[in-house]
Amino acid sequence: MWLAVVFFICVIYLFDVKRIRFYLVPSDSMAPTLKQSDYIIGFGTRPSQLQRGDIVVFTSGHKRDFYVKRIVGLPGETVAILDGVVYINGRRLEETYVRNRSSDRLGPISVADGYIFLMGDNRTNSFDSRWFGPVPASMVEAEVSFIYNPVSRMGRVE
Repeated sequence: MWLAVVFFICVIYLFDVKRIRFYLVPSDSMAPTLKQSDYIIGFGTRPSQLQRGDIVVFTSGHKRDFYVKRIVGLPGETVAILDGVVYINGRRLEETYVRNRSSDRLGPISVADGYIFLMGDNRTNSFDSRWFGPVPASMVEAEVSFIYNPVSRMGRVE
């Protein structure tokens, strides 16, 4: 009986306090970090907790669709892209996770307070802030923490 109570408390903690969410990655825009059809776990987060490099799930606000992208630019920063290389406030951003760097040129774009600039790791196959602009941080549903399926890719997301 007491095991059932402990289990129930843990479930409430994860779903209510930590706001755990489960998602299916919809595309290869985050490859190789996340692949299409990976099953991932995210935890609810507050806009003030978001940091550059975090992988987040956000909604468009118009449908029940969602996107999975990496935070590149934070509120108050200026983002520019020259020949596929991202610059934040004039300094090159080191991005060891990027696959297929594009040849894009963009900006500079000022990221307003309460907004974030998001990009996929697979730059040649990602619909992201380069196309739709900075996203309100309040649209972020979760920070991605873990791949749980397929078992061969199970582990923490960096």
